[in-house]
Amino acid sequence: MAEIVRQATGDPDPIGKNWIYSFLGRNPLVKPMIGRRIVASRINSASKEEIRRYFQLLKDVVAKYAIKSVNTYNMDEHGTNLGAANNTKVIGEAARSIGGSTHRKMPENREWVSVLETIGLGKHRIPPVVIFKGKYSQTTWFPLDIASLDLSGWRFACSENGWT
Repeated sequence: MAEIVRQATGDPDPIGKNWIYSFLGRNPLVKPMIGRRIVASRINSASKEEIRRYFQLLKDVVAKYAIKSVNTYNMDEHGTNLGAANNTKVIGEAARSIGGSTHRKMPENREWVSVLETIGLGKHRIPPVVIFKGKYSQTTWFPLDIASLDLSGWRFACSENGWT
């Protein structure tokens, strides 16, 4: 990006390998932070208003059907793109940084693995489910010492898209 700006402005001096430090010194509204991967569609579809609507709907459904807290569960899905870079340093808006990190959009054309975890408000835990993309499971997806790991109750599944 810096090289594109340099060329567009006609600056004849090449960009040095430590240019970022001068840039940050001149621009206090941005700072380095960890860019945590997130699928682009999640960033594009989330808004404060959508989140408020969701929690209002949840509250209404719990009240309408008199759902007891012991029958309430939280399910969390964590997907990971295989072959995608881990969290990396990025430049972001200093005022928006939370805990020194920000989300970084990732392309959606990667191989996908989903992990589902569930726990009830009554502290009842349902063992995790791991969903790989594929028609059949492959031995290369699992560590050689899998028998030595405590995975009792875990379920492993495959789907053609890696999440359903």
